[in-house]
Amino acid sequence: MGTRPVTDDEVRRIMRLAARRLLRRLPELTDELVAKIRDTDEAYRRMVPTDDHWQSVYEAMRDGIGAILLPPLRTM
Repeated sequence: MGTRPVTDDEVRRIMRLAARRLLRRLPELTDELVAKIRDTDEAYRRMVPTDDHWQSVYEAMRDGIGAILLPPLRTM
């Protein structure tokens, strides 16, 4: 028995489900990412206030993950 190919609609549905779940955890994920970046990059610690860094990371991840939820572009 072989496996059937996954359709674009199935992939889109799974991606959208994952995106919604990630967005629910976004504050927690942002905390983790900012902490790791600040632990390893002295420039961020010296140059960028933590609150500004957190807000920037949060917005970038929100927009990037949120883009998955946008309707697919129609091609001609």
